Amino acid sequence: MTQPDPPHDHEGVDSQALAGIVIDELIRNGVHHFVYCPGSRNGPLGFELARRAQDRDLELHVRLDERVAGFTALGMAKATRRPAAVVTTSGSAVSNLLPSLTEASYSSVPVIVLSANRPVSALGTGASQTIEQVEALRSQTRLSTQLLPEGTTRAEINAAIRSSVSRTVLTGRGHLASPPGPVHLDLPLSSALPPQHFEPDLPAGKPGQAPWVTPPPASGPQLAGAAHQLHPRSLLIAGDGAETSLLPAGIPVVAEPTVPLPADQPRLHPWVLDYLTPTDVVIVGRPTLHRNVTHTMRHPNVRAYYLSDGTERWLYAAADLDAIITAVEPPPARDREWDQHLARVDCTIRQAWATTLHDSTVSSCGAQVVDTVIATVAKTELLWLGASNTIRDAALVAHDFPATILSNRGTAGIDGTIASAIGVALAQPDRHVTAVLGDLTFLYDATALQFGHHEQKPGNLTLIVINDQGGGIFELLEQGSPEYKQAPYATTFERIYGTPQDVSIDVLCQAYGIRHRTVTITELPHVLRDDYDSGPQVIEVRTGREHLRGVHARARRCTDARLSSPTTPASTLRIPQGDHRP
Repeated sequence: MTQPDPPHDHEGVDSQALAGIVIDELIRNGVHHFVYCPGSRNGPLGFELARRAQDRDLELHVRLDERVAGFTALGMAKATRRPAAVVTTSGSAVSNLLPSLTEASYSSVPVIVLSANRPVSALGTGASQTIEQVEALRSQTRLSTQLLPEGTTRAEINAAIRSSVSRTVLTGRGHLASPPGPVHLDLPLSSALPPQHFEPDLPAGKPGQAPWVTPPPASGPQLAGAAHQLHPRSLLIAGDGAETSLLPAGIPVVAEPTVPLPADQPRLHPWVLDYLTPTDVVIVGRPTLHRNVTHTMRHPNVRAYYLSDGTERWLYAAADLDAIITAVEPPPARDREWDQHLARVDCTIRQAWATTLHDSTVSSCGAQVVDTVIATVAKTELLWLGASNTIRDAALVAHDFPATILSNRGTAGIDGTIASAIGVALAQPDRHVTAVLGDLTFLYDATALQFGHHEQKPGNLTLIVINDQGGGIFELLEQGSPEYKQAPYATTFERIYGTPQDVSIDVLCQAYGIRHRTVTITELPHVLRDDYDSGPQVIEVRTGREHLRGVHARARRCTDARLSSPTTPASTLRIPQGDHRP
C-alpha cells in the first residue's frame, strides 16, 4: 500500500477545499450526474460528492470499473443532452476511460472527466499510481487541462480553479470554437486523507449559484452562404448526428434509425439507393451504416454535397464529395415521376422484407426480433439499439420508429452498450428504456450489471439479448461466404469471426442478481407488455445466424422480382447484380 502524501495547504486551500471548489463549480455549470470510481487519491472528491448528494445538489452513482463508469456517464449525457461527469483516481484508472471518450468524441457527447492525481512533485518520478494523465486522453478530448492552485491568496486560487472548470465545461458543451465532446480536468491533490470537517470552508463562487463564466445564449447552427437549390431528382441521406433542422420539409430522406424525422418527411429504405440513381445527393451527419451510401456518392452521374452546420471536426467521405454547402432549399418543383418511383421502390422493398420475415419456412433470426420489438414498444419509449447487426436490422425491417432511438454510433463499437443503456435509464427515470443487443455485445459489457449494495438499479430498463451464438454480422460480409467455411479453412471462420462463447446468460444474470427469462419470438410481445417497468431485466431470445446470408438473399430476390415489371422505365430503375450486403 502506498503511503499517503503529507497534507499541504495552499494559503488555506487544502485538498478537501480544492475538491469542494471543483465540484461546486461543476454543479454551477449544469453538471448533475456524477459517476464515481472508488480509489484513494480521489477520496477528497468522493467525500465532497457524497456530501452534495445528501443535500440533493447532484446525483451520485458509484461503479468499480472505470470503463463501465465512462460509458454510463456517456449514456447519461446522451439522454439528457447535458454534461455528465466521471470521477477517477490516479494511474491506470484514467486510461480505462479511453474507449468511452473515443465514442463520446466521435458522437459529440459532453462527458466531463475529473481525475485525481498525485502532487505535481511526484509526477515523472516513478511513484506508485502515477502516469502522464493529462496526455493520456488528449487525443480524444476537446480540452485536457490540469487544475493547479495558482495564486498567492485564497481569492486568487478560487478564481483560477473556478474559471478553469467553467472554461472546460463550456468547451465540452461546444461553446468555445469546437463541437461538443469530452473534456478532461486533472486535479493534483497534495493529500488523499479524509476531511477534518464534514463541510469544508469553501471560498464563494459567483452570486446566485451562477457559473464563474456565463455561457452564451443558446442558438442554432451558425450558417453562412447562399442556399443550394436541390435538383428535382435529388435525395437526402441523414446519418447519426444529423442536424435535421437544416433539412427542407417534405423531401424524402434515407435516414438512419437514430435520426428523428418529422411526420411530413418521408423516410426511405436504405436499399432504395441500390435501385434508383439521383442527380443530386445531399449528406447530413455521418451515415456509416450502409455501404451503398458511398457507392451512390461515387456514381459518375451523381453530384454529392455535404450539408455542414459549421461545427464538424471532420468531413464525412471527403474523397467522394463534390462540394460543401451550408444551406439547402427545395427545387422550384419536384419531379412527380421521380417521386412516384421513390415511393414505389421504397414500398416494394419493405413489402419484400415483410414477406421474407413472415415466411414460415424462414428460421428465426435477429431481424425478426428487432421487427417484433419495434412493433411492440410504445412510441413514447426510449429504444437503445446495439451495434453491428441490431441497428442495421432496424434500418432494414422497420419504418415507424419510437420517438427516441439512441445508439453508440461515434465509433460504432460493441463496447459499453449495457453501461450506456443503464446511464440512459438512470438519467430518464420517467421513461421506459428498451435496449436490443446481440449476445457478444452483452457478454462484452456484462460487468455493467454489477451494482453496489447502495446503488440505484434502473427499474425502467429491459435488455433484449438476441443470442445467435456469435458474431452474426460477419455472416453477411465477405468472410461469411461459404467458401471460407470449408476446406482448407476448416473452422477458421468460427474461431476468428463467429466466436461462439460457452457462457450461460441466465446463470450470469443470476450471479449479478438480474432477472432473466428466455422466450421465443412469438412470446416476446406478450412478455414485453406484461413486464413493463419491472426491470432491470434481461430477456433472451435464441436465434440462428448460419442462415442470415440466405435471409438477405431471399429479400433481395423478392425485391428484384417485384421491380422487374415494365411499369418502371429502365432509364430510372436499375436491378443490382451479384452479391449484395446492407
